[in-house]
Amino acid sequence: DLDTLIVGPLDDLVSYNGQTFAFFIRFLNGTASARVTFKAYPGAHPIVTPSGPSEGIYFLQSSYLLLEGFEVNRATLHAVRFAESSNIEARNLWVHDTDGEDNDNLAGVYANVASNIEVHHSLIHDNYDRNNADTGGNKTENSRNVVLFGGGTARLHHNVIFQTPQITAQKTGGCITYKHSAADAGAVFEVAHNVFWNCYHPVIGSGTYGTRIHHNLILN
Repeated sequence: DLDTLIVGPLDDLVSYNGQTFAFFIRFLNGTASARVTFKAYPGAHPIVTPSGPSEGIYFLQSSYLLLEGFEVNRATLHAVRFAESSNIEARNLWVHDTDGEDNDNLAGVYANVASNIEVHHSLIHDNYDRNNADTGGNKTENSRNVVLFGGGTARLHHNVIFQTPQITAQKTGGCITYKHSAADAGAVFEVAHNVFWNCYHPVIGSGTYGTRIHHNLILN
């Protein structure tokens, strides 16, 4: 019956299925009227910074969750990840400076087979491969601030999303891509009321039907 969790300092890493995470949740399900909420304690600024090479926050096979008010920085590969989950809202996040191998679709926010995902009023930036070892040190399209695969409806709105390096820099990344088509009938991919800048290949990319891109400010 728990609908709100208060989380203290996170110093240890969790291993699951051969991967390492700073914060891992599986099989946690709220309801439409009582979501499970992870949020900053009033006046606090929770920061998730893995103590070693590790992903940040991972929600797996869960539903009706709210993530609010966290900073996630210096994660490896994925900072905030949703997989096989539904009805997830993430808001007022600060997600930045993720590093790792772009071959594995590095991203600040990564959603795979997830439906009814909403990310809004967040600051997401500088999530890209700093080495690009497999391409002679040159940037590729597989570093992004946000990437989505399959699943269903996803809405990203009222965010600030950018890369600090200029688009001509040797190492940088893109901003948002729905890489493979949604599987849910009638799914919508909406990107609206965001501010973007310095996004390399591309600012907003979509490989799914139901795409709606409107009221964004795109700079440089």
